[in-house]
Amino acid sequence: MEHLKPGLLLEVGVGSGKCLDYIKADFAVGVDISDPMLTFLRAARRGANFVKADAHRLPFKQGSFDVALFCYCLAGLAQPLKAVCQALAVSKQVIIIEYNRPKIIPKLVWDWVVRGVGGMIFGSRDVDFDALVKVARARVTDLYMGLYRVVILDGVCNA
Repeated sequence: MEHLKPGLLLEVGVGSGKCLDYIKADFAVGVDISDPMLTFLRAARRGANFVKADAHRLPFKQGSFDVALFCYCLAGLAQPLKAVCQALAVSKQVIIIEYNRPKIIPKLVWDWVVRGVGGMIFGSRDVDFDALVKVARARVTDLYMGLYRVVILDGVCNA
């Protein structure tokens, strides 16, 4: 991600803001729904721009950003495809970085970890990458034996 340098960046589900450390944007905005997380971020990252908003209803004008980034947050959203379509509306490009089931891990084990343990603790579910890549023009890259998946979407939402 170090080579990525958008002019205007929106990180949806900014969480701790850690992904912002790896992208050198001219101007960045982080969006999160959690008041405690936003309080932490505003204290830890003075001068940064954070907005309380629901990923499913982003409060920005169409085409406001060069890139919208989802960094390990789609699995916790109620309607991931709706959030991605919202991000496509307010940006030229959407980049999604998520955990993915490596081929070496059986689906049953992965489902137990993600849906079972992750679901109980964080409300997580497995990300439906097949549906994501149908939303717009997509490029997909798997990293670290498939444990991480990066999806880059361009264009208008088809969902």
